[in-house]
Formats: sequence, structure tokens, C-alpha cells
Amino acid sequence: MRSSSSDAGNGFSGNEDPDGADDPDGQDQGDGAVAVSGQAPVAAIEFGTVYEYVLVEGSAQYTLSVPPGSVLTGLLGSPAGNTSGVSLFANDGSVSLFAEPGNEEELDLPLVTSAEDGIETQLMVQGFPGDTIRFALDLAPQTELPDGGDAPAILTGAAELDGTAEGILGGLDTTDYYAIDVDAGDMISVELSSPPAEYGSVSASIEYNGQRREGLTAQAGGTEDVSHVVSHAEGGDWFLVVSGGGRYTATVTTQPQPDGASARDGGSGDAGDSLADALTVEPGTFFGVLGNNDDADMFTFDLVAGGQIGLTMSVVPESEGGANARILINGTEEGRISAQPGGTSDPLALLLAGDVSGSAAIEVWGSEAIYELTLTTGAQNDGGSSGDAGGDAASAKAVDPGTFPGAMGSDDPADFYTITSEVGGPATVSLAADPTAEQTYNYRVFVDGSEIARATSAAGGTSTIELELEPDTEIVIELWGGRGPYEITVAGDAFPSAGQDTTEPVID
Repeated sequence: MRSSSSDAGNGFSGNEDPDGADDPDGQDQGDGAVAVSGQAPVAAIEFGTVYEYVLVEGSAQYTLSVPPGSVLTGLLGSPAGNTSGVSLFANDGSVSLFAEPGNEEELDLPLVTSAEDGIETQLMVQGFPGDTIRFALDLAPQTELPDGGDAPAILTGAAELDGTAEGILGGLDTTDYYAIDVDAGDMISVELSSPPAEYGSVSASIEYNGQRREGLTAQAGGTEDVSHVVSHAEGGDWFLVVSGGGRYTATVTTQPQPDGASARDGGSGDAGDSLADALTVEPGTFFGVLGNNDDADMFTFDLVAGGQIGLTMSVVPESEGGANARILINGTEEGRISAQPGGTSDPLALLLAGDVSGSAAIEVWGSEAIYELTLTTGAQNDGGSSGDAGGDAASAKAVDPGTFPGAMGSDDPADFYTITSEVGGPATVSLAADPTAEQTYNYRVFVDGSEIARATSAAGGTSTIELELEPDTEIVIELWGGRGPYEITVAGDAFPSAGQDTTEPVID
């Protein structure tokens, strides 16, 4: 009960005195009370009416009928001149009030009936004979449905919720079901609050296919929130179930996942978790979300034949978990990276042979993570010009004398170059392996299809092969075994036009 000191007059309002005359006890109740004497002249409570009278025999009885989906509030007063307190209660315990002389009391929690059930009970008033009792009961419909009424306590017929619901629970109404408009691949956010004046707490859960996916509880005066990630395979009916006691405010928002989008608030849904459901992306930076039953995302992108791929990943700081990513070409993993909340992965760089084309996939997996991927693709710069140097003598790239860059990787295991001597004389072929090279480079030189010499260069090292060439002699340079950037220099008297090329090597 909530109490306030009064002279049995504060807080009451009701209909005008019906007869406009003095009441039978000689004291007109002109503030809107219905004055009665003895055992009360009406059998059923009239809601919104203030009853005030002297208890001749110390008690009176009424019929209380509360329809389904309603909210009943009550106020009881005992004038200061009373000998003792007065009480108002229902036989089934649904209403219980007691007021000391000079005080007013109201129901701590309104009596709430569900959409399915109302209340039919007997209401008793009691006090000391000769004391005055003053009370009023008011009735209003619940407002959880658009046109008024209670949200059902069962899934069938759940109230549609698109935004915010103001609800109340208590008495016979302990659960409210709301249907949420959710598309596959959405993110659901729920905020639940309970006013400070309420007692106890309210709880809410997000449910799908009869399973509880998320839950939260708001104490009186508190606000809580929760979010849920919906996978691409979880279309259909979703529900918000609110339970407990007291008034509450529940706000539900949904938006598509940002998978493959350039902004966190963009996107059109979940990327899917297999090649069949993969989302096609273009090179650049894009976001994705993992969480709950959505623990993997798959993207596809077009390859550049003889090109290169770069991939980095970061995970936003507010994420609860990390994420991993790998690149798949023709179903084979070519490399992987990972990042934790607030962190960025090491870069992943791949080089492709000239005969590798089509599309590749990026598979991302983890839990409770918002991630950002940066994908780059493009042609290699072998020999100082666009494209791969070729993987055999027949596809060798023709180059000019001087210094030129190149690079090799797991999907580009060999490079071939061809060059023709300008005059006869000595010549040199040198290979400098970049300090970042992961494996030792092997290379050899062919003249007229026959191997003349071979050498190796480890990371950061340089080696040289010396030749004696006839005029207009074609040589082929083959590289294998290395992984990373390199530079080749072809010089000597046989190449008088050779000069130093300032083109930077491709370093990934």
C-alpha cells in the first residue's frame, strides 16, 4: 500500500452528488462522493464513483466484476475522527487495503486482468461501527494493443510490436506476448525499462521457434538492453515475451546486418555461411557481424589472373569476441588472419599465377564480433609491367635489360623471363631477394633451351650468374622456390643499353 496523510478527502474524485441535497446523516458530501448509509444500497461497484458513508454495522459487501484486459486502481480513506482504521478487501485476495484514521491508502500494484480472464469476486469494507469509510475504484483498459487491450499471455494472437509498447503486468496478467517483424539476417535490439515507482521487476526474452535466445531484467527505476544477431537461415516469426509485475516500456528495433557494407549502419542482411549463400563483394573496406547462431560469413570476389590479393581484418573494441578470416581458392585455403576486439590482423598477401582466374572466397568465423575487412586486388608488376611473368618458358615475359621487380607466392610458384642480347660479349644476371622473402630463391639461365648456370638468393641476399653471349641470343631466366619480392638485374657488354630501373618492387 501507498500511504498519505489526509482528512479522508485528498486524492478522491468522482461523479457529482446525485441528488444535490443534504445526505441522510445531515452532512452533505458535495465533493463528488456518493453518500450511503448502513449496508450500502448498491450490489455492484460503479467504477470511478467515490463512496463515502458511516458504517452502521461495521461492514458492507459489494460485487466486484473486472473484465479481461483491464487495470483496476483503488483508493481508501479513513477520516481523522474515526475510532480505528478501515479496510477494503476482496474475498479472493485480489484487492487488499487498510487505512489508519487520517490516512489514505492506494493499491501498491494495480489489479491487472489478462486478455483471457477477468475477475468476479466479493468486495468487503470493514471498520468500527459509527466510523466513516471513503473509497473509490477506477477501471481502465490496458493499452498494449493498438486499439486498447492486453497483449495475450500465449503465442497465439501475439500483439504486433513495431517500435515501443507501454504495458502493465500484475494479478492475473503475468505475461505479455509480442510478435516482432524480423527478416532473416537482421539484428534485433531490445530496451526494457520499469518506472521508479514500481515494485519488483519485469523481464523480457527474445524467442524463436520456441527457443529462448536472449533475456534481460529491469528493476524498478532501471533500464536494460540486449541485442541478437539473426542468421540468414532464421526467417519467420520472432517474439518478445515480457513477464513479471508492474508497468514497463519495451522498445524493439531491427535493422539488416551490415555484412559487405561500407558502413556499420548499412547492408542488406547476413552474408551466409557457405559458398551457395555467399555475398559477392568488390575490393575495398566493408563490415560484417557475427553473433548467436550466425557464427560464420562467406564472401566471394573476382580474381585477376596473374594478380595479387591483400587482406587485413580489424575487430571493433566493443565486440565481445574475436574473428578469423581465410581466403579460399578452388576450395583450398591459401592463408588466414585473425584479430581480437580493438585489434588489427597482420596483412595477408597472395600472388596468383597467370592461369589462376575466376573467383575466390573469404570465410569469416568467430563469435559476438563486429569486424572490418579491407580487400585489395590487382595485377602483379613482374618485369616492371602489369601481369605475372608466366609459369613456364612458353609463357615467359619479355623484358628489357636493366633492373626490374617481381614477386612470387604460394599460388605463383615460378616466374619465367626472356631477353635477347644486343651484341656479343659478357653478361650478368643477378637476383636480389627482398629482406621480407620467406624462402630462398632458386634461379637458372637457359640459352637455346639448355641450362647454362644456376644460383640461389636467400632473404636480403644477392647472387650473380656470369654469361658469355653471342649477338642476338635469346636467354630464358627461370625462378622457383622463393616466396616474396625480388629484383633481377641483367647487364654487361652484351646489353649496352642496360640502365638502372627505378621501379619499386612489389612488396605485399
